[in-house]
Amino acid sequence: MNKAVVSTQSTGKITPELFVKDSRYMQIILIRAERAWAYAMDLKQFANTESRKQVHLISKLKKAVLYAAELESNCVLLKCDATTQLEAKAYHSYMTGMLLFEQGSWQNALLSFTAAQKIYNKLADAVEDGTLYREKHDEMTPKVQYCMYNIQSMGVDLVDRHKIKKQYAELDSII
Repeated sequence: MNKAVVSTQSTGKITPELFVKDSRYMQIILIRAERAWAYAMDLKQFANTESRKQVHLISKLKKAVLYAAELESNCVLLKCDATTQLEAKAYHSYMTGMLLFEQGSWQNALLSFTAAQKIYNKLADAVEDGTLYREKHDEMTPKVQYCMYNIQSMGVDLVDRHKIKKQYAELDSII
């Protein structure tokens, strides 16, 4: 797909103007994010035995988060429909949660996962057949529980309540 779409561009950087010309550019960014995430999950098998693999895993997840953020910002910039913007926001929150989860930042990972879950719940209620969104929500539940377990085992109050209220208010204004 890269060669078919990006053949006319010499730099390889995808700009928002190109999205207007061809919607396949959006797919390229999504594929790049998924490829980085998949490679990170492949590295996760070896991360416990080799410390360099853990470093490489984190760098791949950071790259996936950057692509997800680019996807989200381009959806907002191009004024895509509300469902697409929410899907991109949930995807970015999920990728961010995965990165923070692997880094051991339990509170921030919990915030990211719960934000993604909230968006997926709203999307599941909004569409006729919301099984895909419910599956994505359910996929994150064990990670949320693990984050809560680690936060409680550290003896820290679950999460700053003010942060949660602020994030939910922001999400409610978007949804």
